[in-house]
Amino acid sequence: MATRRRDSRLRRSALAFGALTLSGMVVTAPAHADTVAYLKHLEDAGITTPRGEPELKEWGWEVCALFVLGVSPDKVRDQAVYNSGSRPQYGMTVEQADAIVHFAVTDLCSDKR
Repeated sequence: MATRRRDSRLRRSALAFGALTLSGMVVTAPAHADTVAYLKHLEDAGITTPRGEPELKEWGWEVCALFVLGVSPDKVRDQAVYNSGSRPQYGMTVEQADAIVHFAVTDLCSDKR
């Protein structure tokens, strides 16, 4: 059952990435993105993941891509940080999940919100 759920999440992520790619949107860092500040803010908030900085960066860029697509902030959090589950991953609090979205928007996304 867990394998099926993981496979389903993987397929959804692949489909989302494929849709972004097909639409011509390339998810890259905007010129003023401050990845160092983003990671420092997350570290200061006590936010870590098993895969570390690469995973946190991936989540941050996904947050930006979803906002560009017009996805509402709560759905952005649910998709990028909760991985479409009902709660944050890795035992994170809801506040930490919201902080990831906040810091991604303020430090990484080109369109400050």
